Amino acid sequence: MERSQLKKITILSFFVSFIIISSSIQVSGIYTNNRIEGRINKTGNQGKILILVMEDIFSDLKKELLTFINDIESDGYLVELYHKEVIDWRTPQKVRKFIKSHITDLIGCILVGHIPMPQYKIKGYMNEYEIFPCDYYYMDLDGSWEFQSDNYYNGFYYSIFKNHTAGNGDVEPEIWVGRITPDLWLGDEVELLKDYFDRNHKYRTRENPRSSRALLYIDDPWTQYADEYKNYMKKVYPSSSITVVTDEEKTRKKDFMKKVKSGNF
Repeated sequence: MERSQLKKITILSFFVSFIIISSSIQVSGIYTNNRIEGRINKTGNQGKILILVMEDIFSDLKKELLTFINDIESDGYLVELYHKEVIDWRTPQKVRKFIKSHITDLIGCILVGHIPMPQYKIKGYMNEYEIFPCDYYYMDLDGSWEFQSDNYYNGFYYSIFKNHTAGNGDVEPEIWVGRITPDLWLGDEVELLKDYFDRNHKYRTRENPRSSRALLYIDDPWTQYADEYKNYMKKVYPSSSITVVTDEEKTRKKDFMKKVKSGNF
């Protein structure tokens, strides 16, 4: 598969997940190693969504997670939240196997915490090999991925794959995948997630309304695709509400934080 194909599919899948998660979804409960807690209402007419949470943060986030899944209320979706010991989801292969074991009626999966990140290796610019994060490994469940090696850093696995082969003659993802994973260098993981879920709840309940605007930062190697990326964003936001930043001196944390805090974009 060409890298451009992987990038396009991953970006498109992100927007599919964004749109679905932003709508209301019926909660079926939290699955805690074969026990179910919370409200039970298994309609599932629109399909099933998995939420996978790392065991080491689950107990500290239980209240926020229950609020999160209750906020994602709705119209016929079946939601199942699982948390397991870290060893059960130690590698991307184990995560993918678990997702595939729940494939019936599955439309998407939300990963909370440092669920192992698959990576993909391919020849890129100047015919040199590049390695980049690729959650598409969890989306294309009927494709074949050649395993190359395990990358283990700071307590987490980042397995590398290559030579993707499409399943059933196409490269389309079977499900969408969204990830809620704070960078550890930003601070305490649990506190960062609590803050996120709190803001998410306030946004959904109109306690913290935001205007319909978007910031799109494109790092140096990808500026040539700016128009294409903006077209993806236009599936969610009006063109006039999207600010695109491509200047290599501005695609940095300082500029981003300045725009977000001031609202001047």
